[in-house]
Amino acid sequence: MVSVLFYFKDKSLKETASWLRYFLTTCRFLIVFVVVFLMFSPIFVQTKKENKKPILPILIDNTKSIQLSDTTFKTDVFDFIEAVSEEINVAEVKLLPFSNKIELDFDLTFDKQGTNIPSVIDELDENFPNDNIGGALLISDGINTEGEQVYINDKYPIYTIGVGDSVKEPDAKVKNLYFNNIVFVGNTFTTEIQLQFENLKGIPQKIRVAFDNEEVRVIKYTPERNYDFYKVKIQVNAKESGVFPLEVFVGNNANEKFLKNNQLKRFITVKSKKLKILVVSDEPHPDVRAVKNSFWGVDHIDLSETIFSKDISLDLFNAVIFIGNSNVKNKKRWFNKVKSEGKGFVWFTGTQNSFNNQFFKFMRLDKSNDKVQMKSNSSFSLFKLDSEIKESFENSVPISVPFGQWKFSGDNQALMLQKINNIETGYPQIIFSNLDAINYSVFVGSGYWRTSLRNPAAFNELIRKTVNYVSTQSDNSQFRVNLRSEFTDAEEVIINAEYYNEIGDLDNSGSILVELMQNDTTILKSELQRTRDKYRQNIGAVKPGIYKVKSTYKKGKKEIEKENNFFVNELTVEAENLSMNYHFLSELSKSSDGAYFDWKERGSAIKSLNSSKIFKTISYFELISDLLLKFKWIFYVLVLLVIVEWILRKWQGVI
Repeated sequence: MVSVLFYFKDKSLKETASWLRYFLTTCRFLIVFVVVFLMFSPIFVQTKKENKKPILPILIDNTKSIQLSDTTFKTDVFDFIEAVSEEINVAEVKLLPFSNKIELDFDLTFDKQGTNIPSVIDELDENFPNDNIGGALLISDGINTEGEQVYINDKYPIYTIGVGDSVKEPDAKVKNLYFNNIVFVGNTFTTEIQLQFENLKGIPQKIRVAFDNEEVRVIKYTPERNYDFYKVKIQVNAKESGVFPLEVFVGNNANEKFLKNNQLKRFITVKSKKLKILVVSDEPHPDVRAVKNSFWGVDHIDLSETIFSKDISLDLFNAVIFIGNSNVKNKKRWFNKVKSEGKGFVWFTGTQNSFNNQFFKFMRLDKSNDKVQMKSNSSFSLFKLDSEIKESFENSVPISVPFGQWKFSGDNQALMLQKINNIETGYPQIIFSNLDAINYSVFVGSGYWRTSLRNPAAFNELIRKTVNYVSTQSDNSQFRVNLRSEFTDAEEVIINAEYYNEIGDLDNSGSILVELMQNDTTILKSELQRTRDKYRQNIGAVKPGIYKVKSTYKKGKKEIEKENNFFVNELTVEAENLSMNYHFLSELSKSSDGAYFDWKERGSAIKSLNSSKIFKTISYFELISDLLLKFKWIFYVLVLLVIVEWILRKWQGVI
């Protein structure tokens, strides 16, 4: 309205043609109207139609058992994948290798360990939450080494292709090999061998045991049933220190199809002397009995006992285990002793008295105790810990822990963290640390004996590993290389290193070269990568065997060398069962309205998928709203109107 009045009241435009006045009035009106309109932030709403094409995930078992059960599969599967991609035109094909999880961006190598098909199918929805999954194609031998053995899927059809033969072939296999990981020179240690024989009734078997590449014993055994289990214990003598292979072989004249599981190799560390451990406690507490029982039958550990009030020399002991607490005077004397004599220790703190000492401090917030459960710390790296041990401590009865804050000195790592009222915290529950070349470990609180009752094997294993850690003198030199001593061929070998300068600060200005060797042959040469103030290198997974790592620190004319050893055991879980599980695959397809095919009939699977009606394009409408102010064309229109008005007014000589 203002713009209209402006032009009709403007005396300079009286002689202008009427059509031009109306045109200028319209331009000004539109400019003012649009600007004012946009000040109210109007929203533009439109409807958009989307068509979502169905997808066909092809899940391919990428574990070792596939290649062991069918040696030609690796070459044939790539041709099949190409055929599926070309012929399936009703859906978008997505190739997904898997083991115990879906391995996105991984190649088909067929060397993974651990299979969990139910978990993988559940994971599909997590990886493709908004996609239109019409159905899935599973290519596997159906052998689950983890998770559930029965699974029903009702979300979409699953077509399965079975790889291998469901007929049980004659098969002799070495199932397990049990022994102490650490033995001592001059000791005779016991190893238990477990073997399984399928469809070999009446066929003589020859079992050969070798230690350090020398034959120890040959055993002859004839299975009495088609499914026979045989267990035998033998004595082996450790003559010298080092890391040596213990191997078991089984053979027969049955012309077996699967030979990979006929042998098993593990490595044993032989140390030069026994460990002497001193247990110090005042109370007849169940934790004391649990700790002492963990060393029962362990030949390489000599256990002695005393009480806090006694003064005993630690010259003959490798480490001390404190269980419970004592008065300030006794405690101060013992910790001064372990520090002055450089002895590692383990302390089960209990819940009574004060806990402050040279190694850690505790500030009690009140006199109460928390009931604490445990959660394993995924970043713990001082030594290898089996998942069974972690689960046993995580699922244990709550531990009674003094309510307060703990502060540990030295370079520490928490093995277990506190979980209070089912809330995970960052507070340490079981801690490992080293201070001034002394390794120590602290088990906070009281009541660990309950874990021992629930799973004595797991508890005993952790206590023994803890004692091995604290009885080892920590590296207090300028150049330190941290490397686990034991891996499996499915784990990545990670080397960590650090250098301390003359004033004791971490310094990574120098370079560190590492050389990986096996049998005096160099396998890999590499320079460690610098992190914030340390060094690190992931050299990946390596084959089973004994390895030596030679590390060299260089800076200017300064050069320091270190040597570390580690061994790699072969993970054999995928070789334990090599007969296809037809029942699992067929039931999985049947329960989901899919279909089962043998690998030889894989062409029929493609035809069946193409002719099925499970793949349907989903159309949906989506409302899209946005501010009008964001549309650039409105700005361009405004600019054009302003320019036109200005040109016309200039032409009429009113500007």
